[in-house]
Amino acid sequence: MKNTWRVILSGSGGQGMGAAGKILAEAAFLQGFNTAQSQTYGAGARGDLSQSGIIISSEDILFPLIEKPDLLVILNNKSYGYFAPVLNSSGNGRILIYDQDYAPLPKDKTNWSSFGFTVVNKAREIYSEKAACIVVLGILTKLWIPLEKTNIHQAIQETFSDKTALRNIRCFEEGLKLAEN
Repeated sequence: MKNTWRVILSGSGGQGMGAAGKILAEAAFLQGFNTAQSQTYGAGARGDLSQSGIIISSEDILFPLIEKPDLLVILNNKSYGYFAPVLNSSGNGRILIYDQDYAPLPKDKTNWSSFGFTVVNKAREIYSEKAACIVVLGILTKLWIPLEKTNIHQAIQETFSDKTALRNIRCFEEGLKLAEN
């Protein structure tokens, strides 16, 4: 089993990158992993490029920033330009998860293993685009990061008020279902 996961969530401000990164790190911590989380966003915040980096490891984390992610999530086309140098580097063992409606995979853009999902539309259907990255958390935990569902639920409940937490838990559960298909 893999010991360390380096994850970058990237998309537009307002899609929940920061909250999802915090939730993923907290859930991993609750499960006994070492974690580090960082986030950046453009000056415009809403609608501009936003990203969150999360490291989850069973070992000590010596450097908290991510230079070469294992999992890269892209929810808008602008992110492809920002991450072009990373995507054009060797993709051995690296995985790209993208929104197939809002950030379709460009031809010859990456050597990575790539998987497309309808993330943003699913979040809008259930709650709001603000929960797009919560849908992604369901996909990531179902397919790649071995976190227990109860830890994600607890981290969501600690992050949001009751009604908002329930909506975000539903988005997380829908992400699990998307990953099954």
